[in-house]
Amino acid sequence: MPNVIASDYQVLRDSELRLEDGESHQLQFDMQNAFHYSTALRNHGLLTFNIRPAGSGRLTARAIGSGPVTIMNRTSFSKSHTRMHQEAFNLDAIVSATSASIGQTIGSLRIEFRAEDGPLILSDIVIHYKIIIPIP
Repeated sequence: MPNVIASDYQVLRDSELRLEDGESHQLQFDMQNAFHYSTALRNHGLLTFNIRPAGSGRLTARAIGSGPVTIMNRTSFSKSHTRMHQEAFNLDAIVSATSASIGQTIGSLRIEFRAEDGPLILSDIVIHYKIIIPIP
């Protein structure tokens, strides 16, 4: 049976998430059973969010699954208007290869955000990824 690869997304948080200096927060990401498992660069996930620094600060984002993977490390933001930020990252590096067969339920992972050197306000946190759709 032929398949089509399509994009999908999951909203992790729609409302504001305020992180004080040194504070971290984790959000759950449930991977769909149709998740497209591939190590090709073009198949990486995309984490997008709005950020409004309350001052100057740095943000680290990590994905925690079968092992932690840093998505962005201590990226600096200075006080200004709200802006959108996006980071591509390898979802496959987080999911163990033994449970990542196409068509099987993969499970969930946590995305951890940590503020340093000042408070940060995040909102509209979304992960974009690819799925496989069987064509009858």
